[in-house]
Amino acid sequence: MRSVDEASFIGVRDSLIVENNFGHTVVIPESQLIETEPGFSLLMIDSENRFQVSQVWNYEWQSMLAMSMLAMSMLAMSMLARESGIIFAHTADWSSDASSTQGGMYYVSAIDSWDGRVIWRVPLGRGWKSAHEYGGIYFDHDNHLYIGTNAYLISIQNAPL
Repeated sequence: MRSVDEASFIGVRDSLIVENNFGHTVVIPESQLIETEPGFSLLMIDSENRFQVSQVWNYEWQSMLAMSMLAMSMLAMSMLARESGIIFAHTADWSSDASSTQGGMYYVSAIDSWDGRVIWRVPLGRGWKSAHEYGGIYFDHDNHLYIGTNAYLISIQNAPL
């Protein structure tokens, strides 16, 4: 009884990517000082028996601690780039002592949908201003990533070499 997915399912063919954001609230400042229940999973539906579902990979707090990747999925709608198989997610980390007074550290994370490993994550900032409460993550025609936070519109772009 400690799981919820508000509007963040990603479905492609027989697979579902599900994030857990139980405990998230938009009450300021409490929403930034208390971590949500972690979790992010890939579920496969058996094509012959639609009632049979298997879990391919799952991230929970313990497995993220072991990997030193303390990123948890949040309220924002994650996005799957089908061509590359990369999930772009708004994630947060409450492991720092500063989290209890300043809020979680927020990131945009790229996650491999095939095995669930975190490819990269870009820090957005700490606390309410850097949280992404609603909406999705967007790309323009030049493949620049955009994410709106409570105080900023952030663009992540590839720099020319």
